[in-house]
This record gives sequence, structure tokens and C-alpha cells, in this order.
Amino acid sequence: MKAAVAAPAEARGKHYKTNKLVKKRRAERSLPKTKRSAKNRIRDLKRRLAKAKASDEKSALASEIASLTQAESKAEEERRTSEKEKKYAKRYHKVKFFERRKIERKLQHLRRTGGDDDEERQLLDDLRYIKFYPKDKKYISLLAAKDDDPKTQRRRAKMRSLALEAAATTEARRRDQQGDEDDDREEEEEEEDKDDGDDFF
Repeated sequence: MKAAVAAPAEARGKHYKTNKLVKKRRAERSLPKTKRSAKNRIRDLKRRLAKAKASDEKSALASEIASLTQAESKAEEERRTSEKEKKYAKRYHKVKFFERRKIERKLQHLRRTGGDDDEERQLLDDLRYIKFYPKDKKYISLLAAKDDDPKTQRRRAKMRSLALEAAATTEARRRDQQGDEDDDREEEEEEEDKDDGDDFF
């Protein structure tokens, strides 16, 4: 049998040169290896666990597999939730927009005519319901609520309470941040006043 002899560079063809250039560029960039997915790491650890002989090594591998499995299931749940939120945001955007516009117009009319405070509070709560409705739940319309069955009314009341809670926490957080910024501004002004007071001219 004859040993295979490499053909000269001229006879190897154009693809040889391009492949060589690609390999050279890749080596120059020295790109880091891509991060393996959690599923691949779990599979590799299970294989190592099957081959492992020492009990301490087996227990370490088993605990690592359990933690990776838990992290993977949590990430999968977050992915599903975000997909659901995107789907519902796209589906109910138009309905929410029209309801918000109708309620804003009612509120403007009420303020122009000098209406009841309870009615104004109710309309503001309706706006909060639309804005802070849970993103991963199907939207239950406010304005098409005349002929609803009791089950839908109960769900709307539950979602209303959730939305108003979210609005209250968001507004409280915003007030706290604003208070912190005001305190910082006051401290800066006091320091500037002290600096101004030290100067003779």
C-alpha cells in the first residue's frame, strides 16, 4: 500500500485557500467557546454519574444535577411567562387603548362639568385597572360588562384588586424615590450655601 501524499498547494484548489484563511482569521480573533446549555451540562453530568465509582463524587454530581435541573425548570417557566405576556400584550393592546381613551374622555368631561368626587375616583381606579392589569392573564374588559355572568364578574373583581394593589405599590415606590431625590437635592443646596457663606466676596 502506498502512503497518501499531500497534493501541492496549486493543485488543491480555491476552497483550500479560503478554508485556510478562515481558520487563520478565527485563530487571530481567538473567540471564546460558546456556553453550553443547561440541558447539555445535565446530560454530561448524568453520564459522569453513571461512570463514577466513589460515593462522595456521586453525591456531589447528584447535587449539581439537582441544582441545574431546578435552575433549568425556573428558566423555562420564566420563558413561558414572558411569551404569554408578549402574546397577551399584542392581543389586548387595541381593546385596552380604546377603553383607556373612553375613560380619559369621561374623566375630562367630569372635571369640566364639576362632577362627583366618587365618580372621579371610580374612573381613576378604572384607569389603574387598565394600566396595571396582570400581564400574564387574559384581559377582562371593563366597558363590555353589562351582560356578564357571575363567574366573569368575580374574575374582574379579583383582577381589579390585583391591579389596584400593583398600582399602589408602584406609586409608593415612586414617592419614595422622589423623596430620596428631594433629600439629596436639599443636602446639595445646603452644602452650596455653606460654601457660599465661607467666601468673603
